[in-house]
Amino acid sequence: MYQQLRQKADTENLGILLITHNLRQLVKWADHILVIKEGRLVEKTTPAKITEGNCHPYTSSLWQALPENWELNRIAEDKHVEAA
Repeated sequence: MYQQLRQKADTENLGILLITHNLRQLVKWADHILVIKEGRLVEKTTPAKITEGNCHPYTSSLWQALPENWELNRIAEDKHVEAA
């Protein structure tokens, strides 16, 4: 579905406003992401900034909450403990 929306937007020079909790898909298809918490804008960012960890702490916590990132979190925590 996202691929079809993206193709239509690109070929017809359209913008898409997609409201979702699916951050996993947004980082694959979006150019810009607005993060909202409790009805307030927290951050305007890009998928690259999110995946690189260069984002607001709330956005980072949403990204790190995805199950596929749990192993990465554990490795990072282990390295932090070893360094201490």
